[in-house]
Amino acid sequence: MKQIRRWSTERKEQERKLNLERRGMKVAPLFADELIARELEKRHDYFKGK
Repeated sequence: MKQIRRWSTERKEQERKLNLERRGMKVAPLFADELIARELEKRHDYFKGK
């Protein structure tokens, strides 16, 4: 059986922020920066990989 590889907190942080940027650009390209900043502020721990 193959062992499960876990992502480091840094890798989780990178991927979550990248996904947030993609969603922001898809939903509202003109306001993406504002939406991303709001989400990062509101869910700080989640986007820090915790």
